[in-house]
Amino acid sequence: MLLLTSDFNTSFKDYALLTDGTKAGTIATKVPSYTSSLVQKDQHVFFASGITNGYEPSIYYFDMAKTAPVVIKAFTESSNNFTSIIPIGIIGTKLYYFSNLDTKYGRELYYIETGIKTQTNDYDLSSNDYYTLNSNGTNFTIQTNSNETEQINITLIDINGRLINKFDSRTNEAFSIPLKNQVVFVSVESSQKTNKGFFKTISF
Repeated sequence: MLLLTSDFNTSFKDYALLTDGTKAGTIATKVPSYTSSLVQKDQHVFFASGITNGYEPSIYYFDMAKTAPVVIKAFTESSNNFTSIIPIGIIGTKLYYFSNLDTKYGRELYYIETGIKTQTNDYDLSSNDYYTLNSNGTNFTIQTNSNETEQINITLIDINGRLINKFDSRTNEAFSIPLKNQVVFVSVESSQKTNKGFFKTISF
């Protein structure tokens, strides 16, 4: 298990704690201050740091088999000029994250190539090896390739990274998106947590 923690009482330092839940099993590694949320896939954990207070942010991964984080992207922009880096998931060898690097457009979806192979299939943004998103612009459905009915959890996110809605549904069951003429990201996860999909679509 990897935890990010801050010592604000004495040293104002941030630490990555690789731990099995016991004090003896904890290895503390200092990381730059102001860390993001964590995204984990297989033995790798991804996070950003320096995302506020004028730092130059970086995106890291932590190999759970090792004891030191590795920088995979360093930004030259000051975090005073953009407000967040939000890692949201790994697809294949790509890490997807929201940021507002171009402040004219607000928060947008970016990805970087990590070079780290995971056990996830490399999905595109319209279908993957298990799920397909069907749409006529008004009504949307998620289908499995076998066309079986399955309980799923659906998360809708707008292009600024804001949560639109999160709900339980079933495959082959129509749902609507409350936004109109908007780019929307649809995250799908089976209720059994074994299959996932991530899609980009437009609502009308």
